[in-house]
Amino acid sequence: MTRLAQQQAEIVDALFRADDTDARSLTPWQQGISVYRRNVAAVAEAALKISFPSVYRLLDQADFRALSLALLHTHPPVAGDWGEWGAELPTLLKATSAGRQFGFLAPMASLDWQSHRSARAADNRFEPASLSLLTDPGLDRVTIALADHTSLLASEYPLLEIRGWQQGQGANAGEFVVTGTPRAILVYRTHYRVEHSYLSHQDHFFLRGLQAGRAIGALLDELATTDFDFALWLERALSQNLIQHFYRL
Repeated sequence: MTRLAQQQAEIVDALFRADDTDARSLTPWQQGISVYRRNVAAVAEAALKISFPSVYRLLDQADFRALSLALLHTHPPVAGDWGEWGAELPTLLKATSAGRQFGFLAPMASLDWQSHRSARAADNRFEPASLSLLTDPGLDRVTIALADHTSLLASEYPLLEIRGWQQGQGANAGEFVVTGTPRAILVYRTHYRVEHSYLSHQDHFFLRGLQAGRAIGALLDELATTDFDFALWLERALSQNLIQHFYRL
């Protein structure tokens, strides 16, 4: 490491590390750094409140502030856009005492982050001309590029019910059930609004295959013994703005 790089690393460490030193014992330069660090911590907490609204509502203010400071220390931002910071929070939260005690917190953080990323993703414009590729025999060399705002996750916890309850939607106690098998969730955006829905096993399998770049034909072959209907899925996917275009492998 060059001397300049070492100095830059020391400055970054000074800005983001936790420090409980008595302010009266600090030099003027250190006091300036301390003021700046407090400002950065406040901005970081405010940014995470936007990116992780569900987690913010589930934790008390002191715990959320401590979590934001821990993330700032372990994973300081590498870009000027605070909206791009926070991907590591679900993993960090899982290792905290609150995360260990309440297993739904880390999955809830993952849902928050994917929703945040969906909201910030580029607008999707489906390319209708690519539908002509559906005439290829067997579709063994054709697949689908999904919109950037789409993502998948799975959890045994009732994440969508918790999110709906936080937003004032009515829910019965029986809906807050931990399932033995994780339920798949689709995160997507329509008309600038982020949406969420539970997926069937077949839909989840098909979407995961598309994310992996697998051919439509191969996926349909594996789903041949199920009730998966590609035509109905395609109609729904287009209405949900899930598809960018079809393309040949």
